[in-house]
Amino acid sequence: MIDKAISYWEKAAAKNQDNIQYQNALGFAYYTKGNIEKAYKAWLKVLHLSGAIAPEIEKNSPISDNYNKNVSVKDREALNAYAGLGLVTLKYSQNLQKIPVQAFTYAGKVMREANQEFQIEQLQKNWLWSPRARQDWDELLKLRDRQPI
Repeated sequence: MIDKAISYWEKAAAKNQDNIQYQNALGFAYYTKGNIEKAYKAWLKVLHLSGAIAPEIEKNSPISDNYNKNVSVKDREALNAYAGLGLVTLKYSQNLQKIPVQAFTYAGKVMREANQEFQIEQLQKNWLWSPRARQDWDELLKLRDRQPI
């Protein structure tokens, strides 16, 4: 079933390459399938299209500490992409047996800007977030909370 979803989103994204939602859906579908590299690329494209800047792309641009209760659709898509990048960097760090510092940075940004929307109970209502992605996000948040400040 995930292969069908990926095929659908790839076709939709090919027809409308500037559609942020299609790219985000692709990122989550790739992640669920286990294709971490493609997920990463899709989420970077979301950040590019949304006007958000990923820290590894633009090191001079600090991560915002602003919390906005009324997150716009474009901002919500960017936050989903940042969360996705957090998941990807968590996986890379685990494979290298390193502390996922960059994953904590992404998760921190997401939780500062839209804490309620990225709690597991809320993500269960979000069709983008597969059980695997929610489980990994929960793990990332727990790891982050256990880190000394």
